Amino acid sequence: MTVIANNAPLPVNFKINGHAETDINKLRNLAPGTAVEVLAQPLDNASNTFSKWKAVSGITISQADETNSRLVFTMPNGPVKIQAMYDDGTNWDNNLYTDHIGSGKTIGSVNPVINDTGKIQSSNQQKTVFLHL
Repeated sequence: MTVIANNAPLPVNFKINGHAETDINKLRNLAPGTAVEVLAQPLDNASNTFSKWKAVSGITISQADETNSRLVFTMPNGPVKIQAMYDDGTNWDNNLYTDHIGSGKTIGSVNPVINDTGKIQSSNQQKTVFLHL
């Protein structure tokens, strides 16, 4: 299982089969059927508040559950990747694009709004692309 938390500390409060854990490495190589509970950090490093969870791959998160900072699910027969989203202007592109070369791979993207005046060269947005290979 992989947890993404852009500009935020990774979760430190989670449970595996009901047992409290603090070592995020325990989320690696979980067996199918394992009960997982992850609690997102309430604030990112810029003091933006948690807004929702997004499933990058492996599971589906209902609209009713995505805004709860406590995410509970059962590990499926495959890897899971989730992302904690914060009220920082970052939008998640829910579209998964399938390539045209028949590999069966999908691509999702995050489109953050950049408010930095540093050495960034971009028209309006910079895209971060996650490849699921």
